[in-house]
Amino acid sequence: MHKGFVSGIWLILSWGLFVSFALKGWDFAVFALVVSHLFLGVFYLFDHPRRELLLAFFAAVFGALLDSLLNQGNILIFFRNLPGIWVAPMWIFGMWLGFTVNAPYALSLLKGRYLILACVGALLGSTTYSIAVHFELLLFHSQFWMTFFILASMWAFIFPFYLYLHQKFTT
Repeated sequence: MHKGFVSGIWLILSWGLFVSFALKGWDFAVFALVVSHLFLGVFYLFDHPRRELLLAFFAAVFGALLDSLLNQGNILIFFRNLPGIWVAPMWIFGMWLGFTVNAPYALSLLKGRYLILACVGALLGSTTYSIAVHFELLLFHSQFWMTFFILASMWAFIFPFYLYLHQKFTT
């Protein structure tokens, strides 16, 4: 089966599972899902496991810190986060790891098409946050469309940049 198909399906399925587990407060299940992304990457997807694992991990940490800064800046507010803790919850790191492990394969047909990737990133990235708002996992602090625009702008850059980095790391 094509790696892109498998990783695309797993990315969508795991996103739903992260939301479900976060709603129930099942941190152990979130952790298990994070580990499953690592196993999928190392044992099935990655052609260069060491390099790709390092890139995926550091990009996921960067993404979780970025969301933590958005939380600290009152752009996003995470529900079910410990009071006084400004770091994004574990399920956010898991979603970022799912993205960093799977996106290069799920979007392999768009390799090198950075304008299209920017548009896809702007739409999908900001929409995932909007869905999390719907499920009451987070809240947009300011007006919905202003926050949506900020997130779309951020993801219009992140999507193509990460896939560019992945391509440079693996060739």
